[in-house]
Amino acid sequence: MECLIILWGGKLDFRTGGSILKKRYSLKGFLLLAAFTIVVVFFLMDVGLSGLLVTGITYPPCGMEWGTYSSTGYEIFDMESGVKMAYLEPSNGAVVVIMDGLGGGSTTIESFVPGLISEGFGILRVGTRRCWDEPQQVTLGAREANDVLEAVAFLVNEGIQENKIGLYGFSTGGAAVLMAAAESGYDLAIVAEGNYADLDRHLGGEQKPGLRYLPENVFYKSVWLWYRVLTGIDPAEVSPVRSASEIGGGSVMLVYGTGELDDNYAEQIFEALDVEKELLIIEGGFHGGNHLAGGGSYSNAIIDFFSRTIGD
Repeated sequence: MECLIILWGGKLDFRTGGSILKKRYSLKGFLLLAAFTIVVVFFLMDVGLSGLLVTGITYPPCGMEWGTYSSTGYEIFDMESGVKMAYLEPSNGAVVVIMDGLGGGSTTIESFVPGLISEGFGILRVGTRRCWDEPQQVTLGAREANDVLEAVAFLVNEGIQENKIGLYGFSTGGAAVLMAAAESGYDLAIVAEGNYADLDRHLGGEQKPGLRYLPENVFYKSVWLWYRVLTGIDPAEVSPVRSASEIGGGSVMLVYGTGELDDNYAEQIFEALDVEKELLIIEGGFHGGNHLAGGGSYSNAIIDFFSRTIGD
């Protein structure tokens, strides 16, 4: 192949019949374009997958069977706000308000409710927002805290003394009961299980330095942004750990499995509490499975807590 080197205007010009230099530049441009395309594809995948995730957790299927409650002695209430509740009156004057996570139907809750009922406690099951007559978007505890407050107001209106009201929340329901307790002004007995400490961090993740973490960082930030766009709620305003520090009275028990401790949520919330507090760690427990790992000791601990704090 012919190669000519021509000095032109003080510069060397490399020319060939097939233009080797142009091919080199063309290959470099192709590689840059390919790299850019890959980055864009990964970015769009991250954004798309995070959007699907947030849509899934804010619009989950309803897991609560209202017919089951009405057939076992509960009375169903549909409030003007849209909140749907199932109420079983107490024989000992004390009622435990129960707020499940996401779409509801957690088997964790069913492991201890029969024991509470046998001890004379009333139960007020607050329907998750997907289980209302007109289903609403789930907000991971943000607006659900208001639903818990409405349940407490309902019980007070029914003549239940405030010092006879307990709250139990699982997962995002645990976040809701902590935030509701801080707003209520009452001294309540609270059990919060497996909930996050701060939604801003929970959704946004810990941003890690380095290009290798770029997909992960983009994914978590996309989750954060999708939540804000879809719900209209700033995640920074949703902070159970901050609410925990604002609870002025009553008693709180936090429940976590050893499989839930990596994020340090339990430690953060426990340290923030300035009331009578307990931390129950279930060995081998995991999110939604503490009752399986703990067996009878798990359910007995929750029943005992409410018996000591609001029971006879």
